[in-house]
Amino acid sequence: MIVGYVAVSLENGLKPFTNVCRAPKKYWAMFKRSKISLPQQSFGLKIKKRGVKIPLPEIRVAPLVA
Repeated sequence: MIVGYVAVSLENGLKPFTNVCRAPKKYWAMFKRSKISLPQQSFGLKIKKRGVKIPLPEIRVAPLVA
């Protein structure tokens, strides 16, 4: 899905992710509280236009808080 989004953005002359809002603060807080680190998974991604960098995702799992 992300690769498709980037491809469509580039095809239309737009910089990917400029129109995507930042996640709400509560999700950032959950991310920062997380102590469980998951290994990064590599995948192939070819983008013809230079200048677009997609960082490797950092995935952590926050404990469920009732």
